[in-house]
Amino acid sequence: MSKKIREKWMNEKIKTASLALKINTIVLTSCLIFAMVCCFMLYFTGNTLLEQKYDENHTLLSVVVEQNREDIANEIFASQEMALHESVRDILKVKGIAGVGIYNNQGVLLHSSGTDFIKRLFTDEMQTLDKNSVFNKRLETNKNMSSYASTIKVIGEQLGYIKLYYDSSKTNQQLHRITIFFVIFFVVLTLFFSLLLRTLLSCFIIKPVLTLKDSMQKLDNGLLGIKVDLPSNDEIGEMGTVFNKMSDTLLQNNTALQNAVKTEADSAIKLANANTELKRVNAALEKSNGALAQLNADLEKKVKKRTEALMDSNKRLQREIDEKEKMQEDLIRVQKLESTGVLAGGIAHDFNNLLSIIIGNLSFAQIHAKKNNKISKILIDTEKSCFRARDLTKQLLTFSKGGSPVKKTMSIIELVKETVIFTLRGSNVGYTFFITPELFPVNVDEGQINQVISNIVINASHAMPEGGVVMITGENIEILPEKTFGTPLPPGPYIKISIQDHGTGIAKKNLQSIFDPYFTTKTTGSGLGLATAHSIIGKHDGFISVQSQEAKGSTFHIYLPASRDEIHETIEQPEQVPEALLKGRGKVLIMDDEEMIRNIVGDMLKHMGYEPDFAEDGVEAQEKYLDAMKKHDKFNAVIMDLTIPGGMGGKEAVKEILKIDPHAKVIVSSGFFNDPVMADYKSYGFSGVVAKPFMIQELNSALQQIV
Repeated sequence: MSKKIREKWMNEKIKTASLALKINTIVLTSCLIFAMVCCFMLYFTGNTLLEQKYDENHTLLSVVVEQNREDIANEIFASQEMALHESVRDILKVKGIAGVGIYNNQGVLLHSSGTDFIKRLFTDEMQTLDKNSVFNKRLETNKNMSSYASTIKVIGEQLGYIKLYYDSSKTNQQLHRITIFFVIFFVVLTLFFSLLLRTLLSCFIIKPVLTLKDSMQKLDNGLLGIKVDLPSNDEIGEMGTVFNKMSDTLLQNNTALQNAVKTEADSAIKLANANTELKRVNAALEKSNGALAQLNADLEKKVKKRTEALMDSNKRLQREIDEKEKMQEDLIRVQKLESTGVLAGGIAHDFNNLLSIIIGNLSFAQIHAKKNNKISKILIDTEKSCFRARDLTKQLLTFSKGGSPVKKTMSIIELVKETVIFTLRGSNVGYTFFITPELFPVNVDEGQINQVISNIVINASHAMPEGGVVMITGENIEILPEKTFGTPLPPGPYIKISIQDHGTGIAKKNLQSIFDPYFTTKTTGSGLGLATAHSIIGKHDGFISVQSQEAKGSTFHIYLPASRDEIHETIEQPEQVPEALLKGRGKVLIMDDEEMIRNIVGDMLKHMGYEPDFAEDGVEAQEKYLDAMKKHDKFNAVIMDLTIPGGMGGKEAVKEILKIDPHAKVIVSSGFFNDPVMADYKSYGFSGVVAKPFMIQELNSALQQIV
């Protein structure tokens, strides 16, 4: 590069980057940095104040909710709309609160005031609120609004949600005005300091430095040994002295430098080549290390993925094994119940026949005993004991064929509620219902399902002697091949009724035996309650299971298949039993395989004014009825036992009697109180019904209705 070109380039460089420009730039930059620091401090201070205000708002809203939570929960539970409205108005009186919204447990808006609320909460929002309360400092739709939402619970029971809106516009406006004031103040302060620094730097630095610059420019142009005169004694004056010495030194070293440059140039070229080769080798090594690290990462991912897949397979296999073992246990339990049912049916039938004889004689004896004397009281007490024994046979019959359900399609929502309320009436145990109104109808025996619910609720009450709450839930479910809910039931729609208590729980060793007949851990229990429930649910093509932990409580789950039939409504007429016997006359044929029953019923009929005749089975009854018709002396009524071991029973015999006489009056009598024939006797051709064991008043009433 020639000397002239170098001088021209140096002049342009000095002009472009003059010291004054640099100093001015430094001054301006310093002022800007100062302004930025001030703005940052202002921003930090403003945010701190704003966060403090938000914390105060959060605390205020949470305190308001806690103060009113219990009242609102009670008003939601009791459906007190006016009280709920007053509670919302009281909350709105708190300064700053702009809106209040109350939602039920399904997220549906019950009541709101002050601000528009959505009609229903989103599912993810409710799931978040179930875990923690949520405070939003600024809403997306309105930056001046804060919101606070929480659940409404009482005694651990969630009843709904509450959401409050807080108007922060006044606070935001105040902070905005303070921010504007400080911004203007810092801008003015920055401009003032920049002008002051510019003036001072120009007098004491820029002018001496420009003088030094001119001398350096001459030195650069080749005028070695030039001197500069700076009168000041500060650092800039010292720079002038150093410059003079440097000018002399440069003059001395210029020649030596030119000689050394040629020698060092060769060495520099060699060093540059070595550095280039070293960089190339380092780059290759880094590339190899990166490829090796990627291979290791890919291998770790594959191993982790395979391990997770194996763990998932093991878990699925274990679940399948557990479900098969549980289904096997249920199958064994069902087989045990079926075996017990056969025995129970026979025992119950024979026991009912014995009770019929005893109760018949007792009721007959009361007629002849004097009222209000000691013998009459003994007879009444004995009769009551016999009727308690009859209740025991009803439970035994649930296991037998005679306990087959008499089904009808119905919604069991009210049945469940009425049974629970009635069972817990007068106890120290409360109840809550969470039953979906859209619960599927089912095809069930109303009385047997009532017995199932009652037995389980009684056990729950006994498990909480100090009091507590029984929670009953009802929902619709769909059982699929891949989602069985741990049941052996076939796929399809079902209803699931769950009854949960928080009592003593069931010991793990007893869980496999609680549905076995006569198994009980209570000193006064019969061991038939849960066994009866299991048998009834099985005969309804359903399933019953239990989950329990000691000292934490138990939950019974009942699964019943949903019905696609229309709901069948029936109106039950209460049975009228007269207090006094009404006299009658005429012939009455008694068909029963037990001689003692025939005799006691015959004595009852004679006392009521009837002429009794007897038959041991349906064939003999058919022959006697035909013979009486031929003699034009037919029977006014026939009383038939439904079941005759080894012979024709009432169900078959009534058909033959009606063939002989379509107008025959036949009364069916059986100890199988819930046999389909007993429940719908007219459909089988009978004119009346009387369940064993019966009193003379019940027999008298049945005869008076048909004769």
